[in-house]
Amino acid sequence: MGVSSPTVSVIIPTYYRNDLLREAVQSVLEQDHEPVELIVVDDSGEANAAPVADAFDAIRYVALDENRGENPARDAGLDVATGRYVQFLDDDDLLRPDKLSRQLARFDDRTGVVYSGFRYYESGAVELPDDAVRGDVLDEALAFELWPPCFTSTLLVDRSVLEATRPLRHHGAGDTTFLIGLAKRTEFDFVDEPLVEKRVHVDSLGFSLENTSNKRQLLSDHETLYRQRPTVRAAALFHIYSHEGRIRMADTAWSPRATAAFARAAYHAPSDTLKHAATCLGSVFGRSGVEFADSCYDFAVDCREHGPLGACRRATRFSP
Repeated sequence: MGVSSPTVSVIIPTYYRNDLLREAVQSVLEQDHEPVELIVVDDSGEANAAPVADAFDAIRYVALDENRGENPARDAGLDVATGRYVQFLDDDDLLRPDKLSRQLARFDDRTGVVYSGFRYYESGAVELPDDAVRGDVLDEALAFELWPPCFTSTLLVDRSVLEATRPLRHHGAGDTTFLIGLAKRTEFDFVDEPLVEKRVHVDSLGFSLENTSNKRQLLSDHETLYRQRPTVRAAALFHIYSHEGRIRMADTAWSPRATAAFARAAYHAPSDTLKHAATCLGSVFGRSGVEFADSCYDFAVDCREHGPLGACRRATRFSP
């Protein structure tokens, strides 16, 4: 007798996105791996997704009595899940049909998480894993360097590892808290292909001052780990301040707070210090100054790699 395939529980938290939810559900039902247990957790507090759940016999529907946030909704899905492996899927993302089967093949006794690359739904641009980011990835998680492409929809997680991270508390730093919790407990591996289609929303929490504030809180929450890793701490601070600078500059043509953030980022930059100092200087002249500094640096890199003529051709999209 052959060994039976492990059950994968796919948990989709949803909040007033019924049209997109239908597509996400369909992508789960088209998986070439069996068996799959599909759980939809309705976080609207009003059973808004009930019509979608009623349209698919395969869905196990959990309607929360109030809006709790994505991670508590995922936790509610885990309460009823029975699978050996767990896939969290955002309700606006799509799985490639071979996503689960390709990732299941990468698990071993040391690996508790397997992630993948993804493709942006709107542009078709692809983000793939860095070949070095596998095994022990705690430093990368603490430095906020797992994204892209590592986020909830690209992960497949061994249930035993996931249970050790519960409860999945709500946090405004996106998936970072979740990833740090997993990286503290297990090794990661990946499939070097875009197995997820990801949509981008203009109101994404990831591009917000709240996100940077909550990442600062993470440095306090994991103070001992960061104290043991001063280089990682510097990389995390660089990420926070450079992100803050670009967010503030996106909101207004000129911002002294953006310049201050870019200056702090340059101070903590683990590499390319000159680039980040130029960005800080450019920000004194506003958003256009930042864009000019970025363009000049990119041109200088092209000159170094392709020669001045090659850089000019690339900059003007000129073909010989």
